[in-house]
Amino acid sequence: MIPMARYTAFTLLLCTAFWWPTAMTQVPVQFCPSSSTNGFVVDFAEYGDSIYATGFFTTACGESVPHIARWEGNALVPSAAVLPDAGHSLRVIDGNLIAATYQDAIDSNYLSAFNGSFSFRYLHGVYLTTASGFSELPNIYDVVEYQDQIYISGEFDRAGGQAIQGIARWTGTRWDSVGGGFSGAIAGSAPLLFPHTLLVHDGLLYAGGNFRFAGGVEVNGIAVWDGSTWSPMGEGFNRTVLGLAFYDGQLYAGGDFTATATGGTPLDRIARWNGTAWESPGFGFIPNTPSDYIFVHTLEVHNDALYLLGGLKHVTREVGPDEACGGIVRWDGNTLETFGGGVTDVDMEAFHARGTGDLLLGGGVFGEGWIGGLELPSSLGEPVTGEEQGRFHPNPCRGTLHWKDQDAIEDLYILRSDGALVQHWTGRLSAQGRMELGAMSPGLYLLRWTENGQQRQQSLQVMR
Repeated sequence: MIPMARYTAFTLLLCTAFWWPTAMTQVPVQFCPSSSTNGFVVDFAEYGDSIYATGFFTTACGESVPHIARWEGNALVPSAAVLPDAGHSLRVIDGNLIAATYQDAIDSNYLSAFNGSFSFRYLHGVYLTTASGFSELPNIYDVVEYQDQIYISGEFDRAGGQAIQGIARWTGTRWDSVGGGFSGAIAGSAPLLFPHTLLVHDGLLYAGGNFRFAGGVEVNGIAVWDGSTWSPMGEGFNRTVLGLAFYDGQLYAGGDFTATATGGTPLDRIARWNGTAWESPGFGFIPNTPSDYIFVHTLEVHNDALYLLGGLKHVTREVGPDEACGGIVRWDGNTLETFGGGVTDVDMEAFHARGTGDLLLGGGVFGEGWIGGLELPSSLGEPVTGEEQGRFHPNPCRGTLHWKDQDAIEDLYILRSDGALVQHWTGRLSAQGRMELGAMSPGLYLLRWTENGQQRQQSLQVMR
C-alpha cells in the first residue's frame, strides 16, 4: 500500500469466466456495491478454514469489520480476529495469523496476531522518533519468517527501547536490528525510508522500498540479506520498489520507478533481474494523462503465471500494441492478458487464489470500496477418469490425445486454467483419430468443442 500521506482507498474485483467462441477474455465485474465499503483492501491470507482480508476499511459489504474481515460466500463479514489499526500485510507464521499495521496517530505501533481464539500484540512496539518532514507515523509494511525468526519492515527508527532502522527481527523476547538496517532516501523522491516489501527465497531475504542505504551500503531501493550481510543488486532504481516475486527462476521488481538509479536503463514500473543487471521484461506501464500516478504494487505467481496489480492504466509493449489495463495484468513469460482492459480508475493490491479456482482481488478508489474477482475455469473440478472420462482420452494424458467414435465433433479449443487459448482445431474432426499436444506444460486444462450443434466441454489433466 502507498503511505497514507500519499494514498488511501479501497477495491476488490470479481470476474466472469468464459466467452464463446473467442479466446475467452475475462472482464471484471462488480460484486459488492461501492458505497458499502469505506476503505482499501490491501492483503489476503488463508488461515484455518477461512480467508481473511485486511486494509483501511471499517465497513465492507455493508458490515462493520474494523480493519480485518473474513470472506464468507460472496462478501466480507465480521471475524473473531481484532485489529485496532489499519492492516497492510497478513501472513501465517507459527500457527498464528500475523498482521503488519499502519498507525493513525503519532505514537507506537505493534505487530498484531490472532491464534484462532483471541488476538494479541507482540510485547514491544516500534516508534518513529525522527520526523522526516513527510510522515511521522510508525508504520509496519511487511512481515515474513526468515531463518525461524519473524522479520518486519516499516517506517520506524526505534523498537523495544533500542535504535533499529526500518527492519527488525524478533528474537523471541525482543526486537533486534538487522545488519545496521536502512537509511537515507533515494535522491529526488519522497523523504521516507519506506522499506515496503520483504521476500524470502532460496535462503536469502530480499527487501524493497525507498531506502538508499542498507547496512551503510548504497543499494537504491533493493537489497539482499544473506543472514549476515546486506548486498546491493546492480545499481538499484530511481524510485520506490513496492513488490517483489520470483517467476520462472528470475526476480521481478515492481514499483513507481522509471529507470535504474543512474537512468541508464529505462524501466516503466516493472523490471527483471538477469543475474547481473535490471532489465525490462518487454513491457511496462505508462500514464494516460500527466496527472496519473502509476505503480506496480503486488506481484503474485499462480498457475505458472505472474499476476501484477497496482495503479495501472495502460500497458506498453516493446513488440505489439499498447492496451488499457485497469489494475491488473497476467504475464506467462510470452504474452500479457489485460482482462478486457480491467477496471477503470481502480487500483488493485490484494490477491488470493482460492481452492475453488477463482481469485479474490482487492484495491480501491478514493473514498469508496469496489469488490469483485476473477473466476478461473479450474473451478470446474478435476478431470474424470475411467469409462466416464469423456469424449477425449486418456485423461490424464501424456502428449497424445485420442477421441472416441464420433464424427460430429467440430472446432476443438484447448484452454488454460485462466481461460487463455492454447490450441484450436477448426472444422470437423475425423471419426477416429488422435492429436499430439506438443510441449504443453503439465496442469489442468479445459477442452471445448461443438458436437451436433451443441457446445460441450471436458476438463483435461496433462502430465509429464
